[in-house]
Amino acid sequence: MNISKRKQLPITKMSPFSSSFPSPAAWAVSRLMPAVICCVVMVLLPQAAHASFMFDWSNKATSGFNAAETAVIEAAFDWWEMLITDLDGNAATADKLTITISEQATAMIGGVTAVTEAGMIPSTATMIVDDGTNEQFFVDLSPHESTEFNAGTVGHYGTAKPGSGAVGKIDLLSLIKHELGHAVGFNEDFTKWDAASNDATGVLTYGGNTINLLGTADSNELSHLDPTAAVLGLMLSAGSFDNPVTAAPDDGGFGDRRVQSGLDLDILSSIYGFTVDKTKLEEVPEPSTLFIGSISALMLMFRSRQS
Repeated sequence: MNISKRKQLPITKMSPFSSSFPSPAAWAVSRLMPAVICCVVMVLLPQAAHASFMFDWSNKATSGFNAAETAVIEAAFDWWEMLITDLDGNAATADKLTITISEQATAMIGGVTAVTEAGMIPSTATMIVDDGTNEQFFVDLSPHESTEFNAGTVGHYGTAKPGSGAVGKIDLLSLIKHELGHAVGFNEDFTKWDAASNDATGVLTYGGNTINLLGTADSNELSHLDPTAAVLGLMLSAGSFDNPVTAAPDDGGFGDRRVQSGLDLDILSSIYGFTVDKTKLEEVPEPSTLFIGSISALMLMFRSRQS
């Protein structure tokens, strides 16, 4: 049986970018496009998760905060955006509260110094935070978790664990969340809050219920709940941030972390008509997925190079 040998053709080396291969531009697009798509999707996902309410930090680039402080402020945004899903009753439209936050030497730790409203709904706010001249803050490097604090209850996460960096310091995350509470509604300068609070008696009426405010007449006092009312929550007196935790550990202060309570949300929902989600009070908001998206993009690039 005769077996004929096939004539072996000469092997010629070809450039990877010859006419038989994609151009450099096409090659780059084919490798990078999955990564680009992944990053875009991951950036957009948090916006969808926050439903139709979000903060717009208008002066972020010039605020003066470092990267760690900025991450804490954005985590505070995440908490409120998780719990308030709509401001005006129309979930189809995005509700944006524009806010400026700056650090400076101030004797009041932090505060919302000005607000505006549109249609009696909070619209803009201005916040200042002490730059460290007068106060020592605990700047949590992982603000979406609270491993430095003992587990507490809804409205009060807990006091700082011995030996943690939070001991003896004011929790910046709690402070920012508290001040954002004034920006979204706990504020005598808003029309609906003013109508619900009695300047003479210092009593707030909401949804057929009443609760004592910190005091009477003074706008700052009328913007806080009275801590002696034995309620837990984020919107108790601002002074509790400036006093050591002693006899009343649930009142906030040094080495203490607070979170929003059902009462905080009930008040905002009753007075302003906000749509709130109390089922998420014991949840922790997801951090930005941009980092996760970046890792996924790198994995896609690696896999495409192996194929």
